[in-house]
Amino acid sequence: MWAAPTEVAPLEADSYVASTLVAGIDDEAKPQIIVRGSVVKVLGAEAKVLTVYDITGKVIHQVRIDSPDKTLTLRLSKGVYIVSVEGISRKISVN
Repeated sequence: MWAAPTEVAPLEADSYVASTLVAGIDDEAKPQIIVRGSVVKVLGAEAKVLTVYDITGKVIHQVRIDSPDKTLTLRLSKGVYIVSVEGISRKISVN
């Protein structure tokens, strides 16, 4: 959990410190989905559900993400699919 520093350096003193402090404000960061072929990497979605839909919107597969950095290999037939976690979606094309 992010804790406020006891002392904040001026912005001009150290831009790295300032950018780190600003980045730490958003404790509810959105999950990231990275797709490379049939391999899907999900970051920041522990205890969330990843859902795979076909092009018609039918649910093909669901899996609960059990770690903050999860890599899955999806075994899908040829076609176009949508992978979604917490409102973040990516397209997969299987050739």
